[in-house]
Amino acid sequence: RDVTGVQTCALPICPGQVGDDVPRALIGLAATIGFGLLIGFRSPAGAGAWAAAIGLTLFTTFALSWIAAVIGLLGKSVEVVQQVAAVIIIPVFLSNALVPTDTMPAWLRVVVENQPLSQAIDCIRALLTGTPLGDHLGLALVELAGIIMIAFVLAIVLFKRKTSQ
Repeated sequence: RDVTGVQTCALPICPGQVGDDVPRALIGLAATIGFGLLIGFRSPAGAGAWAAAIGLTLFTTFALSWIAAVIGLLGKSVEVVQQVAAVIIIPVFLSNALVPTDTMPAWLRVVVENQPLSQAIDCIRALLTGTPLGDHLGLALVELAGIIMIAFVLAIVLFKRKTSQ
């Protein structure tokens, strides 16, 4: 609803706040790319590969934003939501974003290599370095789309429950 109380979205829960995360992520991504170029990162990738890498990064952000929306709807107070929202950062540490998987113990490597964030990271790296994508793009898209669908449905259910009380 807008400030006049008029329903502005036909969905039971408007994706406005989640959608707002994407432009903010684009600003952060532009700063990151700019800084990378400033310190010497050079990619053999063409415009299409760059566009795909940026698109996948934003799609990943969108998925994580829906998880954040569910966490926000589950919280009983702002303080609880802020504490629980830290859970979203855990997949970064359990991915190959910071450490190569070949340096990890075998049991951890299996977990890290098979989670959605690692698939997206591997795909983005392949796109920007000109190496073969393998099955990373397909897996990343399917896994992230699954996360979005599940989190969206959960958000609708939680929103309806919260607004009916």
